[in-house]
Amino acid sequence: MGEMGEMSEVPRSTVLLDLSTVAGLLRTLVDDALDGLEARSDFLTYTLLAALDGAGPTELARHEGVPLTTASDRLNRLVQKGHAERVPHPSDGRAATFRLTDEGWQAFRKAQPHFREVLDGVQGRLDMPLDEIRAALASVERALRAELNEKKTPTS
Repeated sequence: MGEMGEMSEVPRSTVLLDLSTVAGLLRTLVDDALDGLEARSDFLTYTLLAALDGAGPTELARHEGVPLTTASDRLNRLVQKGHAERVPHPSDGRAATFRLTDEGWQAFRKAQPHFREVLDGVQGRLDMPLDEIRAALASVERALRAELNEKKTPTS
């Protein structure tokens, strides 16, 4: 059928393309808002460590929705900057959790108002109730996690 026929089969919009666009816009907004601040590149990691009062790589990877190696790399970057420290797990000596250092908390607190300004601005422009948006996003997250888990489960 040639290239035209193939192109007509490519969807112009899907929920995954929509989410990719939203994620890109969010990254751009946050990067712009945090420009010049130490916490800019790994702000989500700082936020999760602050909110969870420390976390291990596996927990961080699950919350961020990224591979374990990516979460470990992010944690190691914070440790190298002196913004996080590795703490032995209280019940499993082989495992570790990470928590923000005083310097990490300082970088996080300096970035937080800039992030909050962006968040408030976006929330003020929403044309749907926030709880409905969050419910829809939770539904998409469950579907994505289920699909990912299914792909990881060997079929035999």
